[in-house]
Amino acid sequence: MSEILASRLRELRKVRRLTQRQVADELHVAQTTIANYENGTRLPDLEKLGQFGVLFQVSIDYLLGKELQILPPAEEPLPEPEDYFVSLKLGQKAKARHIVLRLLKEGLASQEIYQTFMERALIKTGDLWEAGEMAVWQEHLISEIIQNNMALIKGARKQPAKRPKKILCLLPGAESHMIGLRMMGDLLEEQGHQVHFLGNYLPADNVLEAIRTLTPDFVLLSVTMDANLDSAKTLSEQIKRGLGDQAPKIIIGGKAFDRLKQPQKALQVHAYCESFTGLMRVIDN
Repeated sequence: MSEILASRLRELRKVRRLTQRQVADELHVAQTTIANYENGTRLPDLEKLGQFGVLFQVSIDYLLGKELQILPPAEEPLPEPEDYFVSLKLGQKAKARHIVLRLLKEGLASQEIYQTFMERALIKTGDLWEAGEMAVWQEHLISEIIQNNMALIKGARKQPAKRPKKILCLLPGAESHMIGLRMMGDLLEEQGHQVHFLGNYLPADNVLEAIRTLTPDFVLLSVTMDANLDSAKTLSEQIKRGLGDQAPKIIIGGKAFDRLKQPQKALQVHAYCESFTGLMRVIDN
């Protein structure tokens, strides 16, 4: 597989009359890294494969020698959100990936892809699960495909850190719904901020240690399930009490907070944001 990948990377680069340096600049890596990919001494990860796919307008399967799946021509109608959801529901990983590649090729903003296609699909998935019309394994499969597609977008549009803000993303307590928070983190990275995602099930002392080490300007806490609201409140209090004047500003968001009348006041945090636009406004100000 590595020989096929190396050969196709060389061929695609030459067909498009690109130098290794030009490809390296597009992918934000060293020229030697591209050379290593092309001679088979190093393999790109999934994120880099996604970047190559967008740059050369081919699928990851083609790069790996599995099949030829060129991106659809521009004159074809753009896929609809329902097309994407159906592909997820049926477990059609390749089709879902090609829809995302097409949207990237047509220049749709990452935020629009996340909100109109992926977030909408997640909401439908949750509604079907609550109604007993979707099995847990299907929900997990959909989440996995969406996260792979997010990695594709992130790889295609990764930007070097160019803004001064450092942001730490956390899920308090046993909160397990992390895709929304990852979307926020990816979009912030695309804007040039430095983002660290630590996930969930972190003890408070570990959170404090991470904050002392990484010195973030903001901590983002996301809660989807009502049962984890108390954990969010407790963690925010521990951060403020444990770090005092050195504590970063805490921003909260997520479906669970929508049920509170004044989330920001209830948790006594810096801000409550319902959208990425609102989050960017808070961080930039």
